[in-house]
Amino acid sequence: MSEETSIVNDIEVRSADSIVLPSEAVEGLSTSQLDIMKSTVAAVQTNMAIAGAALRSSCAELHYLKGVIPNRSWTKFINSGALPFSAKAAQDMCNSWMWLKDTGLTDGDLINLSTRALNKVANASPEAQAKAMKVLKAGGTLTVAQATALSKEISESELKAETKAKVKKHLAAAEKLEAKDGEIEKLKKQIEKLKKENSDLKAAQTWKVETVMKNLRGAVKEEFSMMK
Repeated sequence: MSEETSIVNDIEVRSADSIVLPSEAVEGLSTSQLDIMKSTVAAVQTNMAIAGAALRSSCAELHYLKGVIPNRSWTKFINSGALPFSAKAAQDMCNSWMWLKDTGLTDGDLINLSTRALNKVANASPEAQAKAMKVLKAGGTLTVAQATALSKEISESELKAETKAKVKKHLAAAEKLEAKDGEIEKLKKQIEKLKKENSDLKAAQTWKVETVMKNLRGAVKEEFSMMK
């Protein structure tokens, strides 16, 4: 059993005498009616605190259990029907504990948060978690849809990291292109050099052929002259 087991037992039961009612709520009421209203508020506040503490304690207990049994046994356990809720709810509560235990949320803040929404918030970015806590501390309800939307928000640090990664990727691509451009330019120069060498070779060959033909014609002409 974890150290969080005593959370529910430590809940302070509110006394009706400690309740201060707003003036607009008590106007025209008798003393007995006021006493009943105070008792009702005290009971509701205590019950809500117990409900939030029960959720917190259950998250802690499930997280503790998962840490001491094999994963295969954990899966069998949450699907066995031993718990009064679904396997998914058990998994959500277990996964939420590491975040929930360090938050500033009170037991009363947790009453408007389902286990599914709790898990969504627990796995959201720090900025999104801060937004969720603000809603809950103001007494608002955080639905699963709202928690899902928050969990999809990209944090500023994540955005910076993503931007840096993209910039690094683009720079690497640019460097590759620049290297390829350099290789292409080098190849162009080599081609121009080969063209020039080929042109010079053709010119040399043409000169050689013309010289040979000229010499040959001269020799033939000289031979004809001697024959006369």
